[in-house]
Amino acid sequence: MGRVQDLIARFNKGHVGGAYPEVEGDEATQAEAERQAVTMNQAEALPEDPEVLNDIAVLVVHDPADETVAEQLVEAIQPRLSVPVHTARQAAEAEKEAKNAEVALLLVGSALQSNWKLVEAAARVLPNALVPILIDDTMYEQKDWKGAIAWYMPNLLYVDFCDPIRADIHAIMAQVFAARARASPTLNSKDFHFFVSHEWSAHEKAIVIAQELRDRGLEAWLDDNEMSTSTDESMAMGIETSKVFLILATKRYMDKINSGNYADNCLKEFQYAGSKRFDRIVVAALEPDMMKASTKWIGRFKRGLSRQVPVDLITLSVEAIDRLADAISLRIETPKASFDVTALTRDINSRLNPCNSEAWAKGKAVNFISGTRSWIIDELCDWYNKNQSAVFILVGDGGVGKSVIMAELCHRGGALKIVEDVEKIKAVGSVEPRRKSRIRSLWRRSKKERQPILVAAYHFFRHDQVTTAAPKEALVSIAWQLCQSVPGFVNELDSVSLSDVRDKPLVDVFQTILVDPLNRLDSNQMRQVVVLDALDECSKSDAVLRDIVRTWKDVMPSWLSLVVSTRPEGEIQRGVTNNSLNSKVLELTDRENFRDIELHIKNLLRDMKDIVEQKDVASCAKILSERSEGLFLWASFLPETLNRMHEVKRGGLLTAQDISHKNAIPNGLGGMFEEYFERLRDKMGGDDAYQSLLTPIVAAREPLSVEQLTVIFGKTKKKTQTIIGNARNLLYQSGDDRVALIHKRMADWLLDDDLSGDLGVDIDDGHIALADYCSSSRDGVFSLRHAVFHLVKSGEHAEAFELLNNFAWVKRAISIGNDEVQRHASIGNLTRDCVEVGIYFAPESDTPRFLSKAVHALSYDPDELASQV
Repeated sequence: MGRVQDLIARFNKGHVGGAYPEVEGDEATQAEAERQAVTMNQAEALPEDPEVLNDIAVLVVHDPADETVAEQLVEAIQPRLSVPVHTARQAAEAEKEAKNAEVALLLVGSALQSNWKLVEAAARVLPNALVPILIDDTMYEQKDWKGAIAWYMPNLLYVDFCDPIRADIHAIMAQVFAARARASPTLNSKDFHFFVSHEWSAHEKAIVIAQELRDRGLEAWLDDNEMSTSTDESMAMGIETSKVFLILATKRYMDKINSGNYADNCLKEFQYAGSKRFDRIVVAALEPDMMKASTKWIGRFKRGLSRQVPVDLITLSVEAIDRLADAISLRIETPKASFDVTALTRDINSRLNPCNSEAWAKGKAVNFISGTRSWIIDELCDWYNKNQSAVFILVGDGGVGKSVIMAELCHRGGALKIVEDVEKIKAVGSVEPRRKSRIRSLWRRSKKERQPILVAAYHFFRHDQVTTAAPKEALVSIAWQLCQSVPGFVNELDSVSLSDVRDKPLVDVFQTILVDPLNRLDSNQMRQVVVLDALDECSKSDAVLRDIVRTWKDVMPSWLSLVVSTRPEGEIQRGVTNNSLNSKVLELTDRENFRDIELHIKNLLRDMKDIVEQKDVASCAKILSERSEGLFLWASFLPETLNRMHEVKRGGLLTAQDISHKNAIPNGLGGMFEEYFERLRDKMGGDDAYQSLLTPIVAAREPLSVEQLTVIFGKTKKKTQTIIGNARNLLYQSGDDRVALIHKRMADWLLDDDLSGDLGVDIDDGHIALADYCSSSRDGVFSLRHAVFHLVKSGEHAEAFELLNNFAWVKRAISIGNDEVQRHASIGNLTRDCVEVGIYFAPESDTPRFLSKAVHALSYDPDELASQV
């Protein structure tokens, strides 16, 4: 015990709230502490006098068939309450009694499962204060619940009352207290990076691990430090306030999970995390057998973690702790699942493992300028109302604002929330994901009465991210969103084999996860649309046009239409030119577009009262809109350009005369790019530094981190941040410090010598820089994903084959991902890279072909690589 106390003290370092903030060195004191701890543990095991909770009014809701059990429950909890416990067995009675209650205990059994009216009556009045009390020992598996209880209590922690004589009444009262707290939250709880779940023999290791991870910036919920009030309530709140659920896996822990003893805290944690953090679980193996998921994991433990790859923590080395920290950090970055996800949709989510373009779409939506784009909205509504074609295509040059329009459509259509929506929802206390009244109000942004266009799903393609640029990933993402927006779709998708869906040709993926399940639904579905933005940035845009866009009207149900935005390139341009797309096409070259940009510029100038003469705003806006060539991207450079002009003028506001000067502000996007990239080159001290910054960014297939750029530059992190800051008008830096060009059109301009001249970059130099980076950090995630691609692109074929023939490197590369689906994608990406760079059939290595054949076995267990070879 003294060892444990010492570790706890070291973990806490004096933090308030620790169970043992200080431990004296005196042995007698430690011995006394041990005796006290033993006494406390014994006391917990002994019956306690009932604690009177004077202020909780409890209602017991039960089906008439369960009258006897309800009486036993009342008899068990009434001594702990000064307020009489009421019961209800009919819907009208439940609704009346619930209005005078704070918490409702619902007796979960087969009878209540089908008693919709009764459960609904209680849930309508006390939606956040329901506690399921299990009275049927055949219903321990919560995912198998059906009917009313599955609908209203899908994720709530239940208490076992199957044997009333041996039931844990303390646990029931703990959930009563927790339910009241949920309904009327008064505590401002602390957030944690991860919750540590372990059995007691691993407790010392748990404290050491928590301390090591804290040193790496990850805060742990650990029972010794954070346990307060009841054990069950503390554990439940700990899991809810932690971003990741960390399991320290031992055989003894697995046995506890498989035992079915629902009084065991490990099983309670495991089950609750399965409903609250199913997509945020990390397993750390403390014993060799726990590393062998496919052969040594068994029972409920294996089923609940079937897609997890354990982190090797058999020895607590620096490298092992680093791996665990990386795994937790990666899980923290995983997008949260929907709050109303059910057991079935949780399973579908894990089988699909969809990507998410929500953050990018939100960034576009907040840039929408009120009062603009009404003519486009009118065109969309007219197309939607006439219902003459199933597809609407918005065509416009890069920088004209297509993505902002598409994001605004998703926002108005209810599929995308932005900050203003969240604040309004908080203000009215609503948690509904899609309120029709809110959607309708968004469509009333002009004097015209418009029929709302409801958006069922969306995907925003991005050329600089391999995953979001992939058409199959777009379809998978759409399928996942339809599970949440189209009634019944998730049940149809559940019958589909999804394990190898990404291995199918694009047209088969479309047929399997969208066309077939959607057509099995009733035809009286509410009309909605799917939105695809930036089709030109898709890695296989011609295939999407051919296999999806052109066939949509023939294969998809009539109630689901498609809205696409794209630049006029390739097959799209040919389709627009010869009018063969059989869809509504709107080209953004209309004079209305110039009116919109003029209005946008007026708003900018009105916000610059200290820079621009306000009486000249109208005339200045007209001059500038003409120079913009109709591109909103051009206007994004205006604030800094005008600020710089004002500094040069040294006194007085900018007037129409100043702005109308021929060379004052560049014409068109090319002129603006030339000015800003030339200024960046000057700031960086010449062409070498300028090229070293831009070539790897242009060549990279995903945004580069500041740390990666620091290594590539060979400079300090501070200097790298300064360089990035100097390019703030050209580079986008995300919240996780990843850097990319603001717009694809910049990359196109830099790579076109006719447009950029001596400001252009050579993408081959970028591949060389990234290949060198990959060679210097062969085991990093970026290198494992992209080394082969960049090595071949830079001409280093021999080194690429050396990696592909290196057993250890290949095993690490195919192990990227925390579950089977993610590893399947990693293997698929590696083999597709080999196809793209032309080495799939190269005699120097048969690894690409071998990986393709063994993808299923290896994605399930990368350790099978040796036996497969």
